[in-house]
Amino acid sequence: MTGKDLIRAKIEEKFFLALALFIVLYATPLYAYDVPLPVKSLHTDGEFIRIGSNSKLVLPEILTLKYNASIHEVRDTFSKYPPTTDPVTIDLNILKSLNNLPENVHRILNEHQDAYWINITNNSIHISVSGEAGALNALSFLEVFVGKNKGLIPAGEVLDWPSLGFRGVLITPGPGVDASRIKSAISYARKSRMNAIVLYINNRIALNTLRNQAKSDVISLTELKDIVTYASESGLEVIPLMNLLTRQSHGGLMLRAERLGVVHRMYNVDTYDPNDSNNYKLVFRVLDEIIGEIHPRKIHIGHEEVLGSYPKHRKILADKGERMLPADLFLKDVITLHDFLEKRNIETWMWGDMLISQQEFPEMRKVGVNGNLPGYGKPLRKKMPKDLVVCDWHYKDKQQDFPSAKTFADEGFRVIGTTWDTPSTTLNFTRYMSTKVGSNGMGMLAGIWGFWKQSPEESYDLITTSGNMFWNGE
Repeated sequence: MTGKDLIRAKIEEKFFLALALFIVLYATPLYAYDVPLPVKSLHTDGEFIRIGSNSKLVLPEILTLKYNASIHEVRDTFSKYPPTTDPVTIDLNILKSLNNLPENVHRILNEHQDAYWINITNNSIHISVSGEAGALNALSFLEVFVGKNKGLIPAGEVLDWPSLGFRGVLITPGPGVDASRIKSAISYARKSRMNAIVLYINNRIALNTLRNQAKSDVISLTELKDIVTYASESGLEVIPLMNLLTRQSHGGLMLRAERLGVVHRMYNVDTYDPNDSNNYKLVFRVLDEIIGEIHPRKIHIGHEEVLGSYPKHRKILADKGERMLPADLFLKDVITLHDFLEKRNIETWMWGDMLISQQEFPEMRKVGVNGNLPGYGKPLRKKMPKDLVVCDWHYKDKQQDFPSAKTFADEGFRVIGTTWDTPSTTLNFTRYMSTKVGSNGMGMLAGIWGFWKQSPEESYDLITTSGNMFWNGE
């Protein structure tokens, strides 16, 4: 290399170093930020504002009165950051009229009561919504975003709405699960923009009608009411779930009836007999207590996995000289419970696995498609009240489509897809529900069976992952 070549190489080296420095200093944003929740539309202009403990949150009085728990948590998050020299004002408006809004914003807020529009400029954040649900979702978005980014939020505009209307999580109390753990799960569900909790009522709930049958580490009725109040103030509806008719050996009601000395009759070891009116004396007493304590608008009556629907369980029945419950008695119990709840203006929910068969849906995973014996599956489905809400559960399926959900919807049932702990199944089922099922596809439920077996971090991560998928539709 000549002397001139050496000089030229050094000049080029310095030029590229200077160019790299210029890019770092001027072309890279001053702050990198994380978007912790899926958002349909986010536009930023490169500027940032900082939320601090002196930021002012201006809300309609109705929100503060009805949703005290969630508002308190939002304020608490903001209070963790140092005060700023120029405090940010966050004002939220529930719009009575959507006139004069940009066309796309008008359309979204008109179609979705839980949508929100956020404008972030200088030292102010303006939130516009058409309903209370949208207000809570917007505040949850801000709380999570600001918490993830240590008080920072980029200036710009957010327009967001859910792909599915119902977005819930099933919580199963168990050993070591106290009221505070359930409330923490509810808080994570709210921050994931869910809107319902399905609470499994088992022997960890100290109902008066089942006196002395609860475990030692129970949730008292006072704590249960506190959980329900906390959920309501977080914008989440509580839907009680009981194992009725089937799975009685898994902590079901009749297992406790036997211990209480209550007159009852079983059809087999796992299923109570719908022909025995004594069974309903206890069932109705328990349901009335739940209704009186929780005041639900919906109750889930279970009815999954009739003993004998799986080949491995038929041997259990044969060894005991018993047989599987026939479909007409399954139907009789559903109608009895449906009529009881209907008189109290309560909607009946149930599992859907006994209403679908592998012959009808051969491409779906066999587990969760259990209506394969005579009278079950499609023939039973045809006789069911059409105002039932069917929770169509599929937990570890690998296929992309879930045609059972579309069939329920096409036949007039409202349907909720239900998953568990397999992210790929949750993703595929959520996608299917949001694009192919139609208006009777209400949404998705994250069924956290074994909630009590998981660490808090595991269950909270599952809630967050599922909630984000349910919101985004994928």
